[in-house]
Amino acid sequence: MAKNVVLPAIVLAIIGIALVVLAVVAISLFALPGWIGLVALGAWLIIACIYVLLVPKPEQNTDPLAGILDDPAERSPVIDRLLAVALSIVLFLAFRSLAFQAEVVAGHSMLPGFRDGQVFVISKFAYGYGRYSFPLGLVDFEGRLLGKTPGLGDVIVYRNVETDQDAISRVMGKENDQIELSNGTLRINGKPAQVEDGEQMNPNVRRETLPNGVDYPIRSNPSLSNGRTYRVPAGNVLVMGDNRQLAAPTVVPLKTVIGRVAFQLR
Repeated sequence: MAKNVVLPAIVLAIIGIALVVLAVVAISLFALPGWIGLVALGAWLIIACIYVLLVPKPEQNTDPLAGILDDPAERSPVIDRLLAVALSIVLFLAFRSLAFQAEVVAGHSMLPGFRDGQVFVISKFAYGYGRYSFPLGLVDFEGRLLGKTPGLGDVIVYRNVETDQDAISRVMGKENDQIELSNGTLRINGKPAQVEDGEQMNPNVRRETLPNGVDYPIRSNPSLSNGRTYRVPAGNVLVMGDNRQLAAPTVVPLKTVIGRVAFQLR
């Protein structure tokens, strides 16, 4: 079983992951359209079909539909290869659901650090797993398995339940934190975030440092002053985009968090 099914399945899954990685890198480096990912999928399907169809037919068994539950020594090689392809799909989906997943920035709310169309990779295991960690709604449950709370300043991807689309943003407050916006300054539990002066060439781009030391570039908006204080409810985080000229604070349920941005592809 291991020789005829498991090992080929692992090889096919690795080939699939490698093709997806190549597609993601190509899209990022050469600004190629997103359908290149479908080309990678098509290439993998061709490889899988070739693997299944190019089977030497043994003299002792020419029936291609020999039972799946037969003795492996008597089972048709076609069945073994079909099982290997099916298992490789399961392994690929498991990698995507439990380890890493590629995403594309949509919009300008995370400028200047993340531009529209930029490809990045998220870590799926950083905060545990919820119903939105798995593709196509294959697993549907409430709460989180092995759940961890995102850290202040983490860039996360979550499911916007209103649009049913993935969104990217930065964590500005954890549950029970108090967040205040006043005169363009962010205060977390009464402690102001430090903002350095803007660059000479672009005075609207500044560097913000949170009370825990996490720093990142932002597009500042001195007029951002709604005078509102946010108390983050239990089981939620407050997020906000780095482009303060567009972004507004949003309360996000932890159960909708998909993962943390692990790295960006330029």
